[in-house]
Parts: sequence; C-alpha cells; structure tokens
Amino acid sequence: MRSNSTSITLLWNIDGADDVTVDLVDGITGTQNGNEYVVTGLAPLDSVSISLYVVPDSYCPPFYSDTVKCFAKDCPEVSVDLSPLDTFICYDGTNQPFVIQNSVNPLGAGVITYSGNGIVDPQTGLFDPSVAGVGTHQIKFEYFEFECPYTKTATIRVIENQSLILW
Repeated sequence: MRSNSTSITLLWNIDGADDVTVDLVDGITGTQNGNEYVVTGLAPLDSVSISLYVVPDSYCPPFYSDTVKCFAKDCPEVSVDLSPLDTFICYDGTNQPFVIQNSVNPLGAGVITYSGNGIVDPQTGLFDPSVAGVGTHQIKFEYFEFECPYTKTATIRVIENQSLILW
C-alpha cells in the first residue's frame, strides 16, 4: 500500500489466482488496473475499505479476502515560496543564468525539484534565459517529504530586448 495526502494505491500479488476483483466496502470508488487499485481525490485522513474477490485457477471455490482499511496520509503543514515569483527579463543574448530561490518552512529531509522550460539544473533551480528563449515560461517547484507533495509555480517572461536605430 502507498499513500499520500490525496491518494491511496493498494497492490496485491496472489499466486494461483485466475481473477481478482476489488469489492469496495466503504469510501470513494477507485480504478483497478491489474493487481493495483488506485483511489484519488482524497483529503488527508480519508479512508477506503476494500475486500478482494479471488477466483482461483484451480477447482477451489472463489473467496473474499479480509477487509483492508487504508487512510490518506495526514501531511504536515508546510509552506513553500519562490523568488522571483513573477518576473520579466529583457533578453539581449548576454543574460546570465540565475537561481530561482525557494523557501520551505519548516524544511525537513524532503526532495526538491524544479521543472519547466529554461531550468538547466532541476535540483538548484538554475534558470537560463538563453535555453528558455523568448516567451512566457511556467516554472514548477516541487518539494516531497514522506510522499507528501508541496508545489509552487513561478512565471518568468523573457522579452526580446529591442534595439533602437536612429537615422
């Protein structure tokens, strides 16, 4: 079983089973795909109870497993912020890469990842305007701690610097 604050994934491996079907006992309906059952759209501490209906690949009769009750994790409250959050860059071909700063409070032992057009180092948040190019770029910051996701998005607009020619 895997769980975070918004979903639960139940996995099973039953040797000698010809077919296994999930029987929802209590909670939100999920989706079965092979030997996993995924429930999404949960709030922290929401629960789902299921039983498995197993059809053996032998002459034995079908049976129900014990009921299993699982909870979405109660993720701790963590605030995340980025700087700059919304900025313009006049691109002239000489702009240097810069780090998009993050603030995580309280900072634990989680994993930090940046993604988006122009991010050249997903661990440090190094943004290179020459890689991003002219346009509007959404940069996503993700902090995962104990399978609990915390995200923030920044917008960086790279504008081509216009040179003025006088005659």
